[in-house]
Amino acid sequence: MVRRMIIKEGVVVTPKGLLDPGTVVVEEGRIVWVGEGGCPAGPSEAVINAAGMVILPGLVDLHNDGLEKEISPRPGVYFPVFWALQNYDRRLAACGITTMFHAVYFADLGEVRSVQLATEIAKEVEDSEKSGRYLVDHRVLYRMEVGCERGAEAVASLLPKSKKPFFSLNEHVPGKGQYRHLKNPRDLLHAFLGDLRGGRNHREMASVEGRIGEWMTRDHARLWQTIPKLVNGCGAVMASHDDDTPEKVRHLHSLGAAICEFPVTEQAAREAKRLGMWVVVGAANVIRGGSLNGNVNAGELVRSGLADVLCSDYYAPALLAAPFKLFREGALGFVESVALVTLNPARAVGLEGLGAVQEGFMADLLLVNINGMTPVVEATLREGIPVYLSGKYASALAMGSLEEVGSYGD
Repeated sequence: MVRRMIIKEGVVVTPKGLLDPGTVVVEEGRIVWVGEGGCPAGPSEAVINAAGMVILPGLVDLHNDGLEKEISPRPGVYFPVFWALQNYDRRLAACGITTMFHAVYFADLGEVRSVQLATEIAKEVEDSEKSGRYLVDHRVLYRMEVGCERGAEAVASLLPKSKKPFFSLNEHVPGKGQYRHLKNPRDLLHAFLGDLRGGRNHREMASVEGRIGEWMTRDHARLWQTIPKLVNGCGAVMASHDDDTPEKVRHLHSLGAAICEFPVTEQAAREAKRLGMWVVVGAANVIRGGSLNGNVNAGELVRSGLADVLCSDYYAPALLAAPFKLFREGALGFVESVALVTLNPARAVGLEGLGAVQEGFMADLLLVNINGMTPVVEATLREGIPVYLSGKYASALAMGSLEEVGSYGD
């Protein structure tokens, strides 16, 4: 690890405003000084000239299920979990995501979304830090499908062992949440599992359809009683998911939900805010200008002050682009837009000392080039260590002259 690093001449985004030009000093993985202009005297082992760059905190992503596609990029094709995670890890670093919560779905809907594979993924992610081969911080969002008893039991057993216990209650059945307009399990198969149907035989599909039918009719009373124990027993952070009514938000909040994830109506988001919950919406929704399923527009929720956090959902590159788009459109100030993907998600799940360019905080930092149509990550630092470099920075590092780069857009 570099003991002392100076990053100078960039536009530094702090929780209180912009420093232009600003300087950040990092020692042993933490930010020890942030200021305008120069920096305190002292020896340094590395100096990065960030002229022409914006210096942001590393992105904190609370929900992304892209790892499923890494494991099974096509129906019937499966790669080992460690292989998929390691390759995805490199792309996440290039996207500026330094803390990733992989949304792992515990439900028996076939090989890709099965309790068995979900358990394997969760264990690999939880153990990733020990291996030393990953660039970013990988964590798990345990998605508990309330109709799947086996999945709920697996989540309940794994949560206490997690380094940051975080779970969401999912209810993917016709007539509720984002599928509230559907009437039967077959409709849900087409809407929810359409991309997973290839390579499956009719018997397997009929089995999944029957399983969804069971979820619709099952009495969840016993499960509801166990939820507060998970929250209070191991200190888990709980999120609701796809809330469509204020009544559902109130019910899940009473069970311990502190986060409202993907509200599908404005009424649900408004009730969550009234109750003091963190409201999480999708960055891809913001970039596309609307929901895939005709649900509430995430950008409009942000503009109305009804959303606090953006997550990448299913498309990692959207997480950096979305706050810049919101700022350009006048939805929020720049500092507030950046907080949607940095400080706010870190606070929502209790990750102290993360998500801000601030003294004492972890030196998870990005150097971002904004001279093109969309922001581009040129350098990602995790705990003060460069884990991704592109363009002139990669060449300069090879020649030992990072200090001479600067002014990337000139």
